[in-house]
Amino acid sequence: AITAFWTAAAYKVPVTFVICNNTKYRALQEFSELLHVPEGPYLDISGVDVCKVAEGYGVTAHRAESLDEVTDFVSAGKNQEMPRLIEVPQR
Repeated sequence: AITAFWTAAAYKVPVTFVICNNTKYRALQEFSELLHVPEGPYLDISGVDVCKVAEGYGVTAHRAESLDEVTDFVSAGKNQEMPRLIEVPQR
């Protein structure tokens, strides 16, 4: 949950969040299908900039363009004292 960003920043938790972003809220889509809720714009989160949201809570954020970037960012997180986030766009 987004509130984890605030908690991690406020308490200086040395965590690395890895967000796989497919621009959909798939869990909500499946749940709404189960409950027969009609499709609507509330299921489209394509405009949400996860990195900007994390930065707004004080978490350093980066959007990966390659698997090497993800590997390097996660590895470097072992030596960090503050929370960080890497977003991995799904294609």
